[in-house]
Amino acid sequence: MKKHQTLLVSVFTAVALSAPLHGGQVFPIVTNDTMAMGFSVACAGTNYLAGIKGDFVTNSEFQITAQLFNPAGTPIGGRINPVPGHTEGNGNPLCPFVASSGTNFLMVWPDDYLNGPYSSVSGQIISPSGGLVGGWFALTTNSQQGFTTPEPVAYGGGEYLVVWDDYRNGNVSIYGQLVSANGALVGSNILICAPFNGAQDEQSATVAFDGTNFLVTWFNVIAVNSQNITYGAFVSLSGTVGTPFAIGQTISAERNPLYTVFNGTNYFVVWNFSSGTEGSIYGRFVTPSGSFIGGEFAVETNVNKPLPVLAFDGADYLFCSGVQCQFLNPSGQPVGPQFTPFSAQGNETPMSTTAIYDGKQFVSVATLGSETNAGVYGAFIPASTTPPQFGHGASYSNRQFSLSLTGTPGISYAIEMATNLVPVRWASLVTNSPTNGTFSFTDTSATNRSRFYRAVKE
Repeated sequence: MKKHQTLLVSVFTAVALSAPLHGGQVFPIVTNDTMAMGFSVACAGTNYLAGIKGDFVTNSEFQITAQLFNPAGTPIGGRINPVPGHTEGNGNPLCPFVASSGTNFLMVWPDDYLNGPYSSVSGQIISPSGGLVGGWFALTTNSQQGFTTPEPVAYGGGEYLVVWDDYRNGNVSIYGQLVSANGALVGSNILICAPFNGAQDEQSATVAFDGTNFLVTWFNVIAVNSQNITYGAFVSLSGTVGTPFAIGQTISAERNPLYTVFNGTNYFVVWNFSSGTEGSIYGRFVTPSGSFIGGEFAVETNVNKPLPVLAFDGADYLFCSGVQCQFLNPSGQPVGPQFTPFSAQGNETPMSTTAIYDGKQFVSVATLGSETNAGVYGAFIPASTTPPQFGHGASYSNRQFSLSLTGTPGISYAIEMATNLVPVRWASLVTNSPTNGTFSFTDTSATNRSRFYRAVKE
């Protein structure tokens, strides 16, 4: 069934009856850095915080920083560096990670200050104005931790849950730590899952919150047979861990990061699946009780993109994989074409993309790089339900009427025409998607005394 978002315009007046769209522009967050990378963003109040790994120190070590920016995409102040001299550990290109309580931000990162075999986990509360709230704090006391996922921290019920891959017992286990909204540790480290059922490791932890509990998801790894399958477990606000359960139904030959989002009713878990010769992104819906809405299914096939990301706007999902994005309906099925939010900026080309929904629009952050430098850029993407807008400057000549339409990239709109409004009979002229935010069309048969046009979301 079509979801109508209607704009009416007369062939003579060419007046659009919609509110202006906001967003679509690409803006710089961090530039002129030899190795800046960013893959995490959060919103608190009206401002946004992007976690930035950059400022080369030595060997493979980089400073852990963040950059605040406002709703116009303008950076606020300089780079935030909570602990000068502390560098990221275990070579994770995705760190640092940020989440928001709505009042402040929490930034966490793998920290190399203990000089151990892997890294420890550190954190810092940051205000919406970019100020440091209190000092940095350690979530772990040894150097046996690592992150291999783009989403290891979530907030809900007054607490954050930070999850990681932990090597303290030899094999890799999934651990976590509850942190209060003001940055105090709640209890001690939580063992969420140790290797079981013959598994060698539990790896690539990610987390989301459903209003009552957190769902932690990861790969159960039996490396000797190249067997990897997606698992999950619920963690309560008091730190009680539920029984691990299998989410994936098919064994993957490789393990890669997962992503989990809660849509207000159910979780949607996606992961990179490999048959050994080709890759796909698989997904499955999980209820807050741990049951399933159908089986696993392919979200995207024939890909080799190890970083799937999801955000939900109340109607549709924005799914990003690598540098491409696509809208999915509530059943996880595509509703429009793929699009690329970021284009090359000078000699820097897009490398990875992430996105969140801030309650009004999507906010996407991407790393763009070249052989000599890298930068972090942002883009605002309208919600899938944002009404489209007919552009000004419509023209009529030689019985042809030309208009432009601005809408949400990746959403398909049908342009329909009627010669009367009472009674009204709409005829479709063209269906297209504003992949770059705008597309133009021409009605080559505008021979009537008057015509009315509308845009309909497909």
